[in-house]
Amino acid sequence: GQICLAPDYVLLPKGSEAEFVAAASSAVATMFPTLKDNPDYTSIINQRHYDRLQGYLDDARAKGAEIVVLNPANEDFSQQATFRMPPTLVLNPGDDTRIMQEEIFGPLLPVRTYGALDEAIGYVNDHPRPLALYFFGEDREEERQVWPRVWQIACREEEIADPNSYFTYDVMRESVIITRTAKGELKAFHNVCPHRGRRLADGCGKTPLFRCGFHGWQFNLDGSLNKVLDREDWNDREKVNRAVEEYRPFSRIS
Repeated sequence: GQICLAPDYVLLPKGSEAEFVAAASSAVATMFPTLKDNPDYTSIINQRHYDRLQGYLDDARAKGAEIVVLNPANEDFSQQATFRMPPTLVLNPGDDTRIMQEEIFGPLLPVRTYGALDEAIGYVNDHPRPLALYFFGEDREEERQVWPRVWQIACREEEIADPNSYFTYDVMRESVIITRTAKGELKAFHNVCPHRGRRLADGCGKTPLFRCGFHGWQFNLDGSLNKVLDREDWNDREKVNRAVEEYRPFSRIS
């Protein structure tokens, strides 16, 4: 089985393939010391889909990709009553391979490499936009480069269908508010008061405006500043808006 937010592929910095394969192998061995008769490891639903997945591997192998089978106990899967497949990495498949063109829905994971970070971001944006992008790293500057330049599914459209409704979405170390204004416009902006950096909202709901609990600054649902107490004491600071669009049945941000 596979959920709709399962990764379509992994992008790795060049030179880190061996480290990733080792980490993946260790993780599989920890979760599933055995696979073939393990009741916690699921099977492919039927022969047709088993053959489809095997066809992806055959196609990728024929076109130059390296196939790495993660099989901790070295079990023989050639003779079995069920349609089980061990987790399998497909290293550096080309864009012409079926596994990079079709939905997988199975325990196969394509792994591609990149040189500069811009190359990875460009690859994501040059292909059909995914529902989500998962960032694994500790570099804050890389985080700041990645997430504003790729689209993220933030919520379903029915969650902000009504005027004055909002939904908060946390991505990496930041938070964004997606709103439906009284005029029905879709807006998104950082979930923080620019004065003291206090979070403005949590969860979802309906409100005519957002009020910061620190000094009472108020913001309209389009992110604009509505009210500043003792305005003469502060410089005006506007919210930083984010790009937002409907991608039915979702709303997504960048």
